[in-house]
Amino acid sequence: MPDAPATPPTPQQKQDRAAFLALVSAFSLGILGFGLVLAVEDALGRLVPRPPMNVTTFVANLVSQSEVVATVPSIVAREGPCQRHEAKMAPRWRALYTLMAVERLTAAKDLGKAEHLERYYFTLQVAAEARRMRSAALVDVAAALTADRRPEGPVPLLNWRAVIDTRTTPECRAANGKNFRADRMPDIGWPGSVHRACRCTCGPEVPGAPLLPSS
Repeated sequence: MPDAPATPPTPQQKQDRAAFLALVSAFSLGILGFGLVLAVEDALGRLVPRPPMNVTTFVANLVSQSEVVATVPSIVAREGPCQRHEAKMAPRWRALYTLMAVERLTAAKDLGKAEHLERYYFTLQVAAEARRMRSAALVDVAAALTADRRPEGPVPLLNWRAVIDTRTTPECRAANGKNFRADRMPDIGWPGSVHRACRCTCGPEVPGAPLLPSS
């Protein structure tokens, strides 16, 4: 049976995509300060229906804080594929957060209270970005140490190691003891970045261990 034809995007979906791509472009170019405020306001202005100006202004100013907009720097001198992946993804995560923040504030009944809460959400967003980059850097370090011992071999595998106790989440517990490719992020994320209190690390490959799926 032939596949059903894809449903064409609605006008609003097209506007949302245009705004998202514009935001990604602005963040990727490293625009800071007032320039980023203008870029974000212009991108959000393409949404249908258009959010209130006070909402777009608040969110634009929030996400354009120069001290947090720049990509989180590498914590190691030897940059690898995991850190490059995170550097590429960071603008997308920030742009997605921006659109979600606009949706939350537009729907809020008490804008003042919602703005206060949104500032807290943004600190979580920034912390998550730093956590992902730090975890990616540690995977690159582990991979480099493994590759140095077998430079002629294929991409090394690493082993996921979780702390198993009553605080361990189902995702981390399921990943524990499994191998993953050192050049691709597992579908659940990097060890140490699955959630805010993630304590997972990685170590040398365990021969014969199952392989975690990765994108």
